[in-house]
Amino acid sequence: RMHWADISREYLLNDAEINFLGDLEFADGSPLYNERELKHMLDVKIVVGYTMIVFYLGLAIILGVGYWWIRTNRADQYLSALSKGGWFTVGLIVFVITMIIINFNVFFVAFHRVFFEGDTWLFNYSDTLIRLFPEVFWRDAFLMIGGLGLIIGAVVGWGAPKLHRRFG
Repeated sequence: RMHWADISREYLLNDAEINFLGDLEFADGSPLYNERELKHMLDVKIVVGYTMIVFYLGLAIILGVGYWWIRTNRADQYLSALSKGGWFTVGLIVFVITMIIINFNVFFVAFHRVFFEGDTWLFNYSDTLIRLFPEVFWRDAFLMIGGLGLIIGAVVGWGAPKLHRRFG
């Protein structure tokens, strides 16, 4: 199971076409994924790609604005904005984690309705994607990513004013 899961995750981050997964077979020669699963994996790859673009663009903007504000002697404003952004992130993630804990199914459905069209993300329990990545995997993944985001948000929220006091 881990072998197929690793290959599936690798597909999401490489430049390969869908046949990277479509050509995979079980030992008996049957395809690992059906057409519906392959379509969803392609959709997921597209969402992951856009997510990475947004992440790197956001990081570049934060660093660029920071550089500009520091060069114009407004580091205090920049660090204040970073701190507020960090604490806003903490609040947003606490809300999302609370929703996940209260009712993961509602969160999971809402997430898929935002990022995917129709019901292409619904699968049978016998499908490979569900067997490789069951719902509990996704709940735990969202909670771990949320926990990491909480830590980063808190460090930025708490640390930015400390930097200002120390260097400002």
